[in-house]
Formats: sequence, C-alpha cells, structure tokens
Amino acid sequence: MAGQTTPASTVVTAGLANPDGPLFGLKLDREAALQHPRLSDFWAASDFVLEHDPLVRGHIYGS
Repeated sequence: MAGQTTPASTVVTAGLANPDGPLFGLKLDREAALQHPRLSDFWAASDFVLEHDPLVRGHIYGS
C-alpha cells in the first residue's frame, strides 16, 4: 500500500484462473472472506509468517 512503512496483508478476491476443487479449495470473493468466521486465524498466520520466517523477512526488509 502506498505510504505503508511496515509489512501488511490484505484480502482480495481469489484468482479465477483455476476453478474451485481439491487443489485450491473453495475460493472466496473479498466480501465473503471478510465475513468468514476464521478470518482472525488468517490474520494470525499472516502476522506470524511476516514476523518470524527468515526468508519472508529477508524479502520484505532486504536483510
């Protein structure tokens, strides 16, 4: 995001190149994702990866 000084995640409509199925599961549009009962679990997992995975941190912070 413009002006963002720290790593961030967002919810977007899932890609349409592949249909729902065993490999990709049920893909949600943004509105459905924002209402999903496990959204807080998604944010927790995203935050954990951004904060603790060395490969991701190196990519984001360049170190």
